[in-house]
Amino acid sequence: WLTGALVVLFIPLGLPWLMRHLFQTTALDPSTDHWIAQLMNASGLKRTKAVRWDTGGRTFYALVAGFVPPLRTLLISDRLADELPRQQLAMVVLHEAAHLRRRHVPLRMLAVLPAWAGGAAVARILGDVSWAVPTGTAIGIALTMLILRVVAYRTEYDADVTACRLAAELSSHVDDVPATYDLAAAALSAALHRVTRDHPPSRKATWLHPGVDDRVVWMRRQRDTPNASSSEAGT
Repeated sequence: WLTGALVVLFIPLGLPWLMRHLFQTTALDPSTDHWIAQLMNASGLKRTKAVRWDTGGRTFYALVAGFVPPLRTLLISDRLADELPRQQLAMVVLHEAAHLRRRHVPLRMLAVLPAWAGGAAVARILGDVSWAVPTGTAIGIALTMLILRVVAYRTEYDADVTACRLAAELSSHVDDVPATYDLAAAALSAALHRVTRDHPPSRKATWLHPGVDDRVVWMRRQRDTPNASSSEAGT
């Protein structure tokens, strides 16, 4: 329990500090920093620190470390900041903002608890036999992988759709943000294809990440579908 508590606390509290010091990060240029701050503030995510991740021009990547303000940090790689057009960069930032708004990180953490509980239950049911613990552990690992795959796919799709809806809401308040859902989906799709252009295999689906084409199709399919957790859906 102590180890589990330390791991859970490290993700929101220690990980942002570690990543800022482990990776080579510097301040964004003042114009981009101000613009990203506007995007995050308009998204309801004030006190999110954005930094430039210097990769020597090798990497297109953005990620959020932590989810507790003001410790959470948005890392924007140098190639993203330097090469993506503003509207595409806006969609990348809003995708990361959507993960925060929809609480995807703690959701993924909590989603594995039933798998651990299932493995422990199996070991307890088997009792004192020598293979009880290995069997429970194996079942717990298998359930964890299965649940993580489902949750990872759903949260990634959800972040794309939420980012497009956010863009349509924020475009009148922040410059260089697509003004409609369709324009936002087109900009995010273009960004996804651009960042994977140099490495086509990365466009394919992996165990924990949907493929680029699947994400594009999902975004377009959802443009007229009410959000599942909206007031219009009655939940």
